[in-house]
Amino acid sequence: MIRFLSKTLFASFVLLLSACSEPPATSSIDEFRIELFNSTGSPFTDSTGGRILDENILYRNFNLSNYSGLTEIIFDANLESGNANSNCIVELYDLTNGRVLEESILESNCTEFCWIESTNILRAFPFQDIDLTIRLRTSNQGTSALIKGANLYLIF
Repeated sequence: MIRFLSKTLFASFVLLLSACSEPPATSSIDEFRIELFNSTGSPFTDSTGGRILDENILYRNFNLSNYSGLTEIIFDANLESGNANSNCIVELYDLTNGRVLEESILESNCTEFCWIESTNILRAFPFQDIDLTIRLRTSNQGTSALIKGANLYLIF
């Protein structure tokens, strides 16, 4: 009985390996996530002018031309506001051109961390190399705005 089980397990293992050793006939990536920011310690600001997190540029030399077939870019962030009457605001910031990318502004008045997602912001990106970071700000001076994570989702 033990010998039979061993042969059966071995045959199953070989069958599994052969099934996994050949790639599918066509393979493509439908979605690619770029983790811009992930932290257990939360950077914060209490300024309406905001804080640009450029001490660690989050993505260097991002260029749309490098992503053939791209149809959408979605931006999301894990935000917390220090007060339900104030919004925590995060924006994708183009350090190369010194500007916020249009349509990338996410706002939340959640007093516990929650994920907020943009619509498609593909058209906001220029066709050139840019250094991307994020700018964090609050809607009311003196109220804290915190961030724990941010991602870009490239959808093909």
